[in-house]
Amino acid sequence: MASVNFVRKDRNNEKRKVSVFTSNIKPATVTVADGFATAGTIAAADVITLGNLPANSIVTSATVQVITGATTGTQTVALSVGGTAVMAAVAVGTAANVTKGTTTVKQVSGAVALTTGVGSLVDGEFVVLIEYIEPDLVSGELTTI
Repeated sequence: MASVNFVRKDRNNEKRKVSVFTSNIKPATVTVADGFATAGTIAAADVITLGNLPANSIVTSATVQVITGATTGTQTVALSVGGTAVMAAVAVGTAANVTKGTTTVKQVSGAVALTTGVGSLVDGEFVVLIEYIEPDLVSGELTTI
């Protein structure tokens, strides 16, 4: 009976580090684009496309770091990738220097989108952080002995 030996292929043992997608959000500096926002305001239920993750990425963490909280304290934001939720809506209220959100591990592809919830964002500063792994970078061959 043949056995499979992964040790003989060096590239099967390459380390694959976690990649990080980040985006800074400052509602006061948002400008009108594609008809979604009034200058300086991100309205409730707006969807803002922030960038793209590579195909078949495995998201291990999705959070929003609140640098400066929004003054009214009622706003929420959620994150999705390619239409799949990776972070449920979290309040990004008046507290500063706090991390909000978490995720279950999901395999996704496509555009990273931030969706606002119950109120408009007119101030504050937020950083979106998504950690992911690109499993397609690992290429392996089977070797029999």
